Amino acid sequence: MKFTALRLPVALVCGFIVLALVLLAALPAGWWLQLGEQLFAGGTAHILLQQAFAPERREERCILALLGAGCWMALGLLAWRSSLWKRLPLAIVAAVRLPGRLWKRLPWWERCLFLTGLALLVLVRGYWAVSTPITYDEAYSYLNFTRQGPLVSLLYYPGTNNHPLFNALNALLPGIRWLPVLLGGMLVSVAYVWLRLRWHAVAAWGASLLLALTYPLLLYGIHARGYALMLFCSLLGFLCWDGVVRKGWHSLSHVVFAGCMVAGTWALPSMVFPLAGCYAAWLAAAFYGRLSLRGVWQSAGLVTLGICAYYLPLLALNGTQAFSQTGTLQDMRHAFSLPAFVQLVLDTFRWCWQAGVWIIPFYLAVLGFLAWRVAFRKDTWALLLFLQGMVWWMWVPLTGVLQFERTFCYLPLVFALGVGLALQEAWHKGARTAAWLGLLVIGGYVVWQSTRFESVLRKDYAEAYAARAFMQEYAAVSTPQVFASDAFYHNLKLAGYPGLQQPQQSWEAVRHTQARYVLAHARGDSLRLIPAVYQLIDSIPPLQVYRKEIR
Repeated sequence: MKFTALRLPVALVCGFIVLALVLLAALPAGWWLQLGEQLFAGGTAHILLQQAFAPERREERCILALLGAGCWMALGLLAWRSSLWKRLPLAIVAAVRLPGRLWKRLPWWERCLFLTGLALLVLVRGYWAVSTPITYDEAYSYLNFTRQGPLVSLLYYPGTNNHPLFNALNALLPGIRWLPVLLGGMLVSVAYVWLRLRWHAVAAWGASLLLALTYPLLLYGIHARGYALMLFCSLLGFLCWDGVVRKGWHSLSHVVFAGCMVAGTWALPSMVFPLAGCYAAWLAAAFYGRLSLRGVWQSAGLVTLGICAYYLPLLALNGTQAFSQTGTLQDMRHAFSLPAFVQLVLDTFRWCWQAGVWIIPFYLAVLGFLAWRVAFRKDTWALLLFLQGMVWWMWVPLTGVLQFERTFCYLPLVFALGVGLALQEAWHKGARTAAWLGLLVIGGYVVWQSTRFESVLRKDYAEAYAARAFMQEYAAVSTPQVFASDAFYHNLKLAGYPGLQQPQQSWEAVRHTQARYVLAHARGDSLRLIPAVYQLIDSIPPLQVYRKEIR
């Protein structure tokens, strides 16, 4: 097959998007609203149209739509002129043959061990996916975005609680949680294949066990939120980063890297943290003479173009307040201070590893080992991991925005790969007993983590009540404009909860009453509910049995 023939459909897709964005800017709002009335009788799509074509947003919508059209036009021209199409067949064949090459090199017992471990991992995660309660955020995403279809998931962005690309992909699959299970299995498989080709079995298995069974990777292996896609894209991006260092900017590794970074950012803006770490490492590698500095800037421009090609049209439809004026972001900005930052760092370690502050010396020891390899070995892989482990500490004070702990859920990826590199170093130096002992310690840790995982999921069952309550109420409310907060407000009012007066003020009312604990995460814990809210939830008949069941 001549892959150069793919230039035409790619160019046509880009041209179609450019035309749509130009029409979005040029045609009057009344025409679009009339078309929307014919196509959408109600629901989230109807709300999107009303919001996108509000008269006061005409200028903003036109400017952002035309800028987005320019981005798509540039991408189309780059795809048309790219010489990658000629090399694509050989690159795809080499990538497909890679697992086969590894499989032939492995002894039979290691093949059986890998297949058995992967099957058990998928089966156990599948069991947890169907047996543990749906959380409030999952229910919110499913009702307002995933259930509305891929198009609405990609185009409607009322705030940072929508993870567009993940919700769009999830809408193509049955159920709510099967996409994260699939992504989690792919993450472990890709990591093991790549690590086993480069490292000894002890190092590859140690890193793979941590990647499979550390808390955030377990949680987002069953949790239907965009962090699952962010973790997969981060890992694949890290591996392709190393491929670019070894093979150059014109390799398929750079294309896959750029695609992972763009896709991860389309799923979740928090992807900017691992993205910043990758480019900081490339700049440092260029300083060592491993890469051209010009290539780093060209790559950064390409990825930025891909990100803007999605978010500029998205903001044209939803308004810039979707990012700048969300209540969560404002709260995080106002809450920033040095003590709060220190507390965030401690809470991040506690949450990522579900352990006390004793994990911090181990994390710092891994960073110290990576720094040693960078200083004395000029190891670019260690350079990437070191900067990924450091950049989040620097980013938060610079932006003045206190992120949530889950924003840094990719840190266990860095830790796992760093530990694997330390085991490989020990094996290479002849300290094989130390390497085996390290693998034994890792095995004990992940067994402890996995045995606690289900109890950790079920202990904060209050969020499950909120999810179940508002899902039931959402289905009963006929007005399509009612969202999660409004639906839960309606449920609270039916139960006679005091302090909520006006439906249009429901979100602010919930945020400033005791019921806010049902809707907002508390630092270092999933949810904290007061007795009054427990009584409220117990007053909803369908939830009484559910509470006893999960206790």
